[in-house]
Amino acid sequence: MAKYIATFCNAGSAKLAVIDGTQISRVIDLDPARLHSPAQGLIGITLYKGRIIVATQSTPCSLLVLGPHLAIEAVIPVPEIKDIHGLAARGDVLLIASAGTNQIVEFNLETRVAKPFWFYGGSLSDTVHVNDIAVAGERLYCTIFGPRLPNDLRGGQIIDVVATRLFVRAYGNRIASWHSRDRCMSLNRQPGT
Repeated sequence: MAKYIATFCNAGSAKLAVIDGTQISRVIDLDPARLHSPAQGLIGITLYKGRIIVATQSTPCSLLVLGPHLAIEAVIPVPEIKDIHGLAARGDVLLIASAGTNQIVEFNLETRVAKPFWFYGGSLSDTVHVNDIAVAGERLYCTIFGPRLPNDLRGGQIIDVVATRLFVRAYGNRIASWHSRDRCMSLNRQPGT
């Protein structure tokens, strides 16, 4: 049976869940004494050179390098990256979704150097909520909540970052946002749809 690891935002602490099949087999509360600032949760997860990397939902954010038994091997503060929401490994770098600055940041884990990779435009503040990143071969996609719409809805979008074009747009009352809140889904639907 396949095993999966899940991170939880807004969990009140840095928790991981190991999922066997359809059941959570164990929950791991990572050692808060190792973190540079209190974490409200963990956000983003990727595999990088045989290690699992997750980000803390904290100010400032940190990257946690986890070993094969899911223990913290390193804590890397990244104060220059605001409100991390997603991670993806691409070659020798990590790509980090910075919801707080509407951009994707390229981060070299070895040199600890961060540089802008892609910017949504407009403002270097959270206006569209760059939420997650996915690498598919040579393609790179990111999800955003999108600008606020009437009734405080947002129109979720998937953007092909490499081609710099919109891939999927979902406006209206059918999809609230591209995010996972209280269930394992890639899309949240409005109640009743």
